[in-house]
Amino acid sequence: MNVLLLGTDSRETGQDLLDNLGDRADAILVAHIPPDRESVQIMSIMRDSWVDIPGHGENKVNAALALGGVSLMVQTIEGMIDQRIDHVGVIDFEGFKGLTEELGGVTLNNDQAFTTNAGESFEQGEITIDDGDAALAYVRERMAFEDGDYQRVHNQQAFMRGALNGILSTSVLSNPLKISSIVDSLGPHMATTDTLSTTQMASLGASLVSASGGKPDLQTFTLPTTGTGMIGDQSVVHVDWDQLEIISEAFAEDSMSNFTPPPPR
Repeated sequence: MNVLLLGTDSRETGQDLLDNLGDRADAILVAHIPPDRESVQIMSIMRDSWVDIPGHGENKVNAALALGGVSLMVQTIEGMIDQRIDHVGVIDFEGFKGLTEELGGVTLNNDQAFTTNAGESFEQGEITIDDGDAALAYVRERMAFEDGDYQRVHNQQAFMRGALNGILSTSVLSNPLKISSIVDSLGPHMATTDTLSTTQMASLGASLVSASGGKPDLQTFTLPTTGTGMIGDQSVVHVDWDQLEIISEAFAEDSMSNFTPPPPR
């Protein structure tokens, strides 16, 4: 199962997020769940990745939204990873606030200390973010880093790992009231295709915990790139297609328990 997750600062709410996402996504991720349900792999895609957009030639992957909405973004990602996208979820970054507070905080490993322009500081190492506004600042920040979007994507992955560890904990999945509360808090800030209901999400979470005998193995990594450059007057990220082919082949396997993402080049 492959779920395309799009993060946005759109001011739309609820299901309108899916239809009126605007012309860009601030985060693009593919969550891959192998058939054995023992692990989850989340691959971030740099929004400036230079790719082929069906019917429109080469452009930044983010341009797919402006050119053809979510459906064209799905086609573009499917062409990149040579895999079918089964479901789509869109979350407004404001939703991270409610999720953080519903979970009682998100514990994550922050590999680089930084301070945002607003003065919010995050220490290096294991930290717990228990304030919704702080969570929002953490996943949004890019100006504090020399490599900008690269580190922001890395931080978004760290937050996702922490949040998913919290959601997939026995104390949450065994508590229907807690699940309902989390869903309610995300409701105004999240939209999914009609193929992925909240009931299906809860069932999927239970199957992951059951198959893994506890918490499934969570891996996060970034779609391989060879660096940045200029094409015309556009600053772009070049995709490492050889390394991406290795990932696509792994996505087609029944199990990814021994999967190791290709190192950056």
